[in-house]
Amino acid sequence: AFTPLLREILHLADVICGNALEIKQLMDFSSNMGYNKNEQDKQRQLCTAFGFSYVITTLGAKGSSLYDFSDNSFHLSSPSPFVDQDAVVDTVGAGDSFIGALLSRRLNGDSWKDSAAFANIVAGESIKREGTQRSFPYMRDIQSLLVN
Repeated sequence: AFTPLLREILHLADVICGNALEIKQLMDFSSNMGYNKNEQDKQRQLCTAFGFSYVITTLGAKGSSLYDFSDNSFHLSSPSPFVDQDAVVDTVGAGDSFIGALLSRRLNGDSWKDSAAFANIVAGESIKREGTQRSFPYMRDIQSLLVN
């Protein structure tokens, strides 16, 4: 349940990342926002309501989206080109692998947009194996994909 304390904490965040359901729940939490089906408008409204600079939404097989409030830009990142839908084994942990890869690339100097594109590839690889952490690919595996 959302509480006044959670609202206060959300106002301290600069970046928020969640799946489509979590982003919808944030929209519902902010009582002054009407539901809007346009992903860019949803993300812009969240930035305005909570003071976020960036909203990143994971979209499963559709990839992810990124909204940058500073320049009102919206980017859709395609899903990993290395995933055949018939190869999907277990999607549990894909969001965690996405966030880990996103932050890893961002902390190493990549832009949010490039970090999200890389994170889609990592999450795409993680769904090819069963489990959570044990399904996360090693950097050498990702680099091998990118070279070939």
